[in-house]
Amino acid sequence: MLKTIIIFSWIFVVLLSACNKTDKSQPEISLNPVPDSIDYNATFTMSWAATAVDYCIASGDWSGNIKSTGSKTLGPLTRDSIYILNCFYSGNEISDSVLVKVRAPEIPRLNLSASPLSIAFQESTTLTWSSQHVNNCIAVGDWSGQKELNGSLNIERLETNSEFRLICSGPQGEVNERVSIKVFEDGITVPRVNLTATPAKISYNDSTTLSWNNLNADICRASGNWFGSKGRSGMQTIKHLNRDSQFILSCSIAGGGGGEGVDAARVRVDPAPPPTVKLTASPPEVAINGSTTLRWSSSHADSCIALSDWSGTKSFSGAQTISGLKKESKFSLNCTGIGGLASDSITITLKDGNK
Repeated sequence: MLKTIIIFSWIFVVLLSACNKTDKSQPEISLNPVPDSIDYNATFTMSWAATAVDYCIASGDWSGNIKSTGSKTLGPLTRDSIYILNCFYSGNEISDSVLVKVRAPEIPRLNLSASPLSIAFQESTTLTWSSQHVNNCIAVGDWSGQKELNGSLNIERLETNSEFRLICSGPQGEVNERVSIKVFEDGITVPRVNLTATPAKISYNDSTTLSWNNLNADICRASGNWFGSKGRSGMQTIKHLNRDSQFILSCSIAGGGGGEGVDAARVRVDPAPPPTVKLTASPPEVAINGSTTLRWSSSHADSCIALSDWSGTKSFSGAQTISGLKKESKFSLNCTGIGGLASDSITITLKDGNK
């Protein structure tokens, strides 16, 4: 009887030990931004919790030592932002990250131009304008009155130097532009210069073609976002534009007689596209101590970094085999570029009976 009691006691101790081992918390991190997509220049609340860790450090678009559990108002934000939490326990590290997206602001925009910019006495020029995110435009200076949000107007028989200004307003504020026209005195010959850009609005890092011609000029030179001597007429492709640009062409008569004819062409360049990233795993479910192969690709990115259950800088595309998986694991990849930040994650689960 005593022997039986001893055996049962030993079994109880073993089971109790096993239960205690099973109940021991595993280190975990959770990040919860509310909301995870906000308006331009808005704030949000970040809540986080880390269990079974010794201490935590924030990085990315927040920083410093933080408590293992808490919440905080962050912002205001003007771009997509990444928040990383690294926690440490018994010489080991786990991490998690979240991406908070910022919606593009509806900032008022205006483009006002004139062609040509210098003319002879009583000649004409054409004003052209376009706007975005505005609901009202008013002309001031040497023109006046309410104007359409987009349009063009031929200004005839100018006799003196003139300045045309346009003020447009919308829900997010006011914007204004001005253009000046030089008018030479009566009797002075002024070359008539015509410079155009096709297309005048392009994607980031795309190209445009400049075309030009003139009347009465012998010598032409470029300035602004191009340079050098140019022929009386011609074409030139401008490649890899990554910002709004203005191209100016000034033409004159050989020997210095007459006035200088000037025209300009503006090219609007769209903002850099946001980066993209795609992360997959094959297989997404493994047996304990099993392996999976991570594959990823990205676009419009300058750098990529791995987080959560892997780490380090990664190439823009690639593959990596992860072996010896003993628990459910999360793999995150963040890629940044001029256009912002992109993130993707995948969780590898253990097959039933191995969790």
